[in-house]
Amino acid sequence: MEELEVKKRERSKGSWIEMLLGKGPDPELKLEEMSMNKQIKQMRINSGMQQKDLARKLYASQSAVSKFESPGYENFSVHTLKQIAKIFDLNLVVYFEPKGKE
Repeated sequence: MEELEVKKRERSKGSWIEMLLGKGPDPELKLEEMSMNKQIKQMRINSGMQQKDLARKLYASQSAVSKFESPGYENFSVHTLKQIAKIFDLNLVVYFEPKGKE
């Protein structure tokens, strides 16, 4: 486990995110263009976790993780998003943007 932590710290943030998200069906798709649901699912899969593994780390049910990964689900709490970010050793960034932009 300690060796993994050292390797993780050696990576730049960009390459760590790329490793977590992998190269999806559209390599031109940028992180900020992916839905939160897709980001969570891709990070989980590329980290070798099943939904039940992520659920255990979140102290949640497998069905809750399934819901988080479902397209269109938008009722995330900031607390849950912070937990997910911590699990994947990422920062959570939340910002406002003008209406009409999706």
